Amino acid sequence: MKQLSLSASVLGSNCLRKLWLIANGIEGPEPDEATRRIFDIGKALEPVAIEWERRKGREVFYNAKSHEDDPDFVLEVGRGVIVGRFDAVFDREILVDIKTCNLNKFAKLLEGVVPWEWLVQVNVYFFGLKLGCCRDDIRELVESIKKVGIYGVHKESGKTVEVVKDPDLRIFEDVLRKASIVFSTEDPFVLEIDADECNRCKFRGVCKDLGKHVGKELEEGVGKGLEKGTGEDLGRGGR
Repeated sequence: MKQLSLSASVLGSNCLRKLWLIANGIEGPEPDEATRRIFDIGKALEPVAIEWERRKGREVFYNAKSHEDDPDFVLEVGRGVIVGRFDAVFDREILVDIKTCNLNKFAKLLEGVVPWEWLVQVNVYFFGLKLGCCRDDIRELVESIKKVGIYGVHKESGKTVEVVKDPDLRIFEDVLRKASIVFSTEDPFVLEIDADECNRCKFRGVCKDLGKHVGKELEEGVGKGLEKGTGEDLGRGGR
């Protein structure tokens, strides 16, 4: 049996059926060109933002490995695993995910308000690295991490904001509960959906004909993400 897998970047979703599809390697439609360009902009700005912080004199570890490499950590949960790859560590203490933001999200960060999906993501990184099997070359660094943070870059102006928080074990425990349910479920029709996520979900339309679509993909072995053991959604953090 192939191993089920979910990445930290998707676990902020409240739709268990969506998580089941990802865990089982169902790819869904390819993202359109506009979505790909948004992701590319986010990736291109990451090393630039890192250099900005280094010029301030901060000690910054930039995790430049790509998603083609092995994940930073693997955490076993029942029949599956949670995996992830973080962006950076500031001052040897703050585990940071870098997000490119529109004006609305940037303004929220200035107020200290972090989108739920991002908060879940950095907490899964933190506890996954601490409790899971992490890369040997970052083990010493992981031991020094004490905080989690979001580093927002406003795309139009280049302004930045950093929101730092204490790790939240309750968030991580909720993630473990969700992952355990998804990994142990054979029939995705019994899983909860989140209607608020439907309009922006890459599986929109797939759910309506789920039996035929999923059966066809699994029979033809289209679940490439499952074979790679990543379960990774497009991009780190869905930029």
